[in-house]
Amino acid sequence: MIFLQRDGRAVINSLIRKYPQKNVKEIINNWKNKINETQELYRHFKGNKINIKYEKLATNAESVIRTLYDFLEIDYQSQMVKYYQHEHHPVGGNNGTQFLIVKAQNKNTEKFLPKVSKRCSDYYQNHGLEITLDLRWRQELDPTIKRLFKEIAGKQNEELKWEV
Repeated sequence: MIFLQRDGRAVINSLIRKYPQKNVKEIINNWKNKINETQELYRHFKGNKINIKYEKLATNAESVIRTLYDFLEIDYQSQMVKYYQHEHHPVGGNNGTQFLIVKAQNKNTEKFLPKVSKRCSDYYQNHGLEITLDLRWRQELDPTIKRLFKEIAGKQNEELKWEV
């Protein structure tokens, strides 16, 4: 089991950006419930397991990927860090990251760009291809929402928060 963790404030900010019409309290409570269930599943999982912090992956990709590949017992090859150079079959996930793969492979980005929200299209059009730390939440997340998040889900976010 691989548990990819991220500071809940960043997750909440992303969800608010994607779903501005949704109730913020509901978004936070949904995240809190989901993280509680995931942590419970991870705690009770009897097989091999590892947790990977997104922020560590984004700031030290090669080291974290090596650790992950050791865990998976896969031989590490340096070109694996350049995920965007390889063919992908995404089932779901982040449209922005999928856009970067299309961009890296010189495919038709104009056809794909409408899938990326208007608010994020500039961000991804000007984004490099490497894994990079995204801390937009620090500027974008309203202080009132930060306080509400801390009040509702601060305890659940303790081991996940990224303070640098």
